[in-house]
Amino acid sequence: MKTTSKRYPKIVVGTFALALVILIMSFIAYDKSTTEANNTVLEITSVSIIDGNYKIDANIAINNGIKEKLIATLEAETLIDKKTVEEIPDFIKRFLDGISTNQTFDMANPDEEWQEGGWVNGFNNEKKAIVHATSSVAKPFPPRQLIYCGIGKNMALISYYIGGIKKTQNNIMIKFKNDKIVDLWFDHYYSQFGYSLGGNTKYVTTKSDIIKYIKNTNSGGC
Repeated sequence: MKTTSKRYPKIVVGTFALALVILIMSFIAYDKSTTEANNTVLEITSVSIIDGNYKIDANIAINNGIKEKLIATLEAETLIDKKTVEEIPDFIKRFLDGISTNQTFDMANPDEEWQEGGWVNGFNNEKKAIVHATSSVAKPFPPRQLIYCGIGKNMALISYYIGGIKKTQNNIMIKFKNDKIVDLWFDHYYSQFGYSLGGNTKYVTTKSDIIKYIKNTNSGGC
């Protein structure tokens, strides 16, 4: 009995020491997490998800330097060129469908027929002439045509023609994380003849030229 009673102080001391160590480690972990939280700056982005649907805030895009941030990220990103619409990742196509007015972002592949206003820009069955479209003929053709698509680890750059009063080249910079879109900049240029790049007037079709255009022009994007 005496031997057992002598062990109690050692047990108490050991328990107290263990509790003290746990308390100190908890304090250190709390202090570290608090410091990290205080040092974390909330990133402002133009894309949010509300009730399961993507929402684009143009004011945030325009007033918070989103264009410049995405350009810098895009310039540092290695993009893999995608030659067809089918190669664009499904989560990006779903995003573009979701933010489109008619919920469909139809786009033809390069060199495929597409509808530019009252014209179908492309060739007839003999591949010899541009086809003038009636409303019934034009209806099945997409209103856009892919120019360039590059996909990286966290960035995508998509450029395409769209019809209307004037043929337009539109460019989209998309930032994503896993399969979620987190930021976007949409850039468009209204012209029948493209824009002047290095003294030559042309449409832009490569990553470097598209980025150069977006960077150096104020085309009213959002």
